[in-house]
Amino acid sequence: MDEVQDSERGGFAGGGGFGLMVLWMVACSAVILFGLSRMHPEIGARVAYAFRDPAMDLSKPFPSCKAAHAVGVYDIPRESPAYVQWQDPEGSGLACKPPPDDPGPDGSARAKLIWKRLSGR
Repeated sequence: MDEVQDSERGGFAGGGGFGLMVLWMVACSAVILFGLSRMHPEIGARVAYAFRDPAMDLSKPFPSCKAAHAVGVYDIPRESPAYVQWQDPEGSGLACKPPPDDPGPDGSARAKLIWKRLSGR
């Protein structure tokens, strides 16, 4: 089908296929993951653990945010046992936020942790 200029919307008529394809891929992935976790619950538990925030695995609070940052822990959520209210001065629910001049944790370190948890090593 030839795409025809749709002057009312400023685009092309019949050009919304990419959005539908992405929606289809997301829906298929959700169905596959749901079915996989129903057939093999241990896989679903491992995936949930792999993507869980590492701060939730901490058992006690850090003496200071500087100590937390030294080991690469930032943004400790209120639900974590390591959360201390005085380390969250703005009351946002996240303790030990990175300072403005510090970029915070490296994304590759988080990806390595997820891969390590998924592979069971």
